[in-house]
Amino acid sequence: ILPHLSVLILAEGFLGEQYPSLSSGEIIKAYQDKTQALVILTYGDNAIHFGRVSEPNQQLQPFAIDPIDTTGGGDSFRAGVIYGLLNGLNDQESIRFGSALAALVCTQCPGVVHSPSANEVEKFIAEQTSAKRSAEVDCG
Repeated sequence: ILPHLSVLILAEGFLGEQYPSLSSGEIIKAYQDKTQALVILTYGDNAIHFGRVSEPNQQLQPFAIDPIDTTGGGDSFRAGVIYGLLNGLNDQESIRFGSALAALVCTQCPGVVHSPSANEVEKFIAEQTSAKRSAEVDCG
């Protein structure tokens, strides 16, 4: 099945069980030897690692939130990534969209029942990006 995938997303629990001594780069490389798919490794609220064959691996920090209910967060992330890819977003934009969708879902209870619209996700991304830029401004 691996040769036929468009995206492969592996979560922290699986990675820890199956590859306890391998780095994220080694894991991505091992899968890239078997598929041309976008390979994504998630580690909860730590950096998301991802890459494709013949491209450098990258990292993306998920959105910082105060979670209320994480049920469905991983599924929401996956749905957001797939939505992004199907709607012409590049890999990084798709992963950012998935991260934002998961963040929004995890800030409600039960979040998965009140999944946000694509417009709400895009608004959240814009607000977070704007807030980050404001925080990075050097006032000295």
